[in-house]
Amino acid sequence: MNRHVSGFLVAGVALLIGLIAIGVVIAQTSTNFDLSWNVLGGGSDSGASDSFALGSTVGQNAPGTSASDGFQLDAGFWPGAAASGSEPVEPPAPTPEAFVFGDVDCDDDVDAVDSLKELRFVAGLPVSQQPGCPDIGSEVASLFGDVDCDDDVDAVDSLKLLRFVAGLSVSQEAGCPVIGV
Repeated sequence: MNRHVSGFLVAGVALLIGLIAIGVVIAQTSTNFDLSWNVLGGGSDSGASDSFALGSTVGQNAPGTSASDGFQLDAGFWPGAAASGSEPVEPPAPTPEAFVFGDVDCDDDVDAVDSLKELRFVAGLPVSQQPGCPDIGSEVASLFGDVDCDDDVDAVDSLKLLRFVAGLSVSQEAGCPVIGV
């Protein structure tokens, strides 16, 4: 084997081992904390104070609450959005007439997040709903999240929501409400 080729091969293997070692060192855990890197998302931001730093990822796929004796972290799309130090206010439960058709997260518009929540439901993954918003697949006036009116919530419903968000035509069966109204 050519000496140059074998030298590049050795250097490449050494670089790969070094990168793996750096990843192991950076993502650390102990009995008191866990700093593993387990997020899949797109986009990010960070914030810091004198004592703490926090990095975040847009589109984090692991919503929920993590807590210890002195701290609590709520992850997801704007969890606990009430002002700091105030008690959260429960919104009144929406009535079926108050829903925008296709707005499965009850934020008064149809957007890509609604489509994402439907896909998570179809895949059997957890879907966080704000208080008073029905669970996807529950019976309200009809099956909540069934935007094509075929008596189930599936990937076709998610696709129709994305087409609506992109401004593309969305064909509905006769008697099925118009998305976004």
